[in-house]
Amino acid sequence: MTIVIVTVKVRNAYAAERFISRYRAHMNYHDYSPEYQIVDEVPAIVYGEVSYHEDLGHFKVKDLYLEVSYFVKKLLILFFKNPEKMYSRTNILDHLNHDCENQDNSVNALIKRLRRILKDAGAENTASMIKTEYGIGYVFIPG
Repeated sequence: MTIVIVTVKVRNAYAAERFISRYRAHMNYHDYSPEYQIVDEVPAIVYGEVSYHEDLGHFKVKDLYLEVSYFVKKLLILFFKNPEKMYSRTNILDHLNHDCENQDNSVNALIKRLRRILKDAGAENTASMIKTEYGIGYVFIPG
């Protein structure tokens, strides 16, 4: 029996899944039947049901990968790396390097989109996870 260990650095989780599925297809096509186990050992920041895998650069809710836009991803990273810290709309826009004419509405739209994405993925209590402090800003409270 030959054991082959392959280390591959991939850009994101989708590339890793694509590599694994191609590897399995290749092994099946050539009638290899190795005994292998794929282990996800990537360190992650986990808050309740939501996890952020920094090396792969993706978010998961339970076992579902989240597909998010660039700005929503940057906002989630900001919240994950600094939980329970209050951010004003100006702080969020500065972090996102987002120049927009209607700044208040753009932050509101990002927060609303983020809550909807988390809720659609199955996260519970998304409203209490990202709290709105009226007149002050937003705070991420891990659940």
